[in-house]
Amino acid sequence: MAPVDPMSLADPEQRQVWQTARGMQAFSFWDSTNARPTVDVMRAPIVNFDELWAAAAVVTIGGVEVRIASIPHLIRMKEAAGRTQDADRKFKLPLQRAVYFAERNLCRDQACCR
Repeated sequence: MAPVDPMSLADPEQRQVWQTARGMQAFSFWDSTNARPTVDVMRAPIVNFDELWAAAAVVTIGGVEVRIASIPHLIRMKEAAGRTQDADRKFKLPLQRAVYFAERNLCRDQACCR
């Protein structure tokens, strides 16, 4: 992976080049020290934003409310990315998420653990 200016994500022509030349469906922001989590940005919307927003769980992390995509939406996005490392993750996501939230007492209601 080569460093890329994140502002280039705003250029539709550049995104098309990445998709055509590299088969990229997602752009990953990652920290080489692993001090921060990797954040993937889809090259093209997979889930309608309003649908994604409405179904997201809201949790408070470090005093800041954060929306987290629902398990069905995460699965759709991972399927669309087509990465081999995600192939079996879609079956593990619901359990991992439920355990994560339960261990941290983050669930406001049962919806966040779906």
